[in-house]
Amino acid sequence: MARQKGIIRLKGSLGGITFYQQQGENLSRETNGPSKEKIASDANFRRTRENNQEFAGSAAAGKALRLGLQTYLDVMSDSRVTSSLMKQFRIMINRADSGARGQRPVEVLKHKDLLIGFNFNRFTLFDSVFLAPYSVAVNTDRTAATFTVPDFSTDNSIHYPKGATHLKIIATVSVISSYEFDETSKKYVPTDVASNAHNAVSSSIFIPIGGFVGSITELTPTITPAPALLATSALVACIGVEFYQMVASRPYLLAQSNSMKITNVF
Repeated sequence: MARQKGIIRLKGSLGGITFYQQQGENLSRETNGPSKEKIASDANFRRTRENNQEFAGSAAAGKALRLGLQTYLDVMSDSRVTSSLMKQFRIMINRADSGARGQRPVEVLKHKDLLIGFNFNRFTLFDSVFLAPYSVAVNTDRTAATFTVPDFSTDNSIHYPKGATHLKIIATVSVISSYEFDETSKKYVPTDVASNAHNAVSSSIFIPIGGFVGSITELTPTITPAPALLATSALVACIGVEFYQMVASRPYLLAQSNSMKITNVF
């Protein structure tokens, strides 16, 4: 593996050398392995094709979940959140008890335990930053969730970064459909197209750091218009916290300690 230091950053293969980017670095290595065409047609690579198809299914499900959180993932996730989510959805596929290899379904609701408790930043775990108790309840149609945080001491229940003067509590819900392999398109597609990736967000006011909040915080992100979820679709509920520094009555989002996790899958 070599690092590219020139002005022109290359991507792809040239003269037996493959140029690529990883973790923000421009790297290069000697090209090896079978060609794309050989993998796509050679009988010896049937298992590789099956794995590639299922990885694509994992990626599609992960993208649907990230869509509803993209605004917050910029400050609440680590650089590997995409691959971390893909890994969880890939395990779902491996757990499937139906479908041929390469076409096994992604059954989110059936394997919701793989998502509950997932932290979007493995270096800043939500439970290590936000220690206050909270509860989450879903409505009958699974189109909204109510997050209730009793009054708490910001001094004792929050591990806030240096310079923080305020915090905001963020609550989100996102619909994630199950995914199945479509023989016509040769791709994984959501079984609940009408509802998949629909989402909603609710956030608290700016809460001063120092002493008690002074009241119960209740947030109810509600998807509008309300979709009619299929029985196999899941509503993923997340809670997060952001830290701010107030300067001349203007809030500035800090880069440290912002975090979010999946609390429930309904």
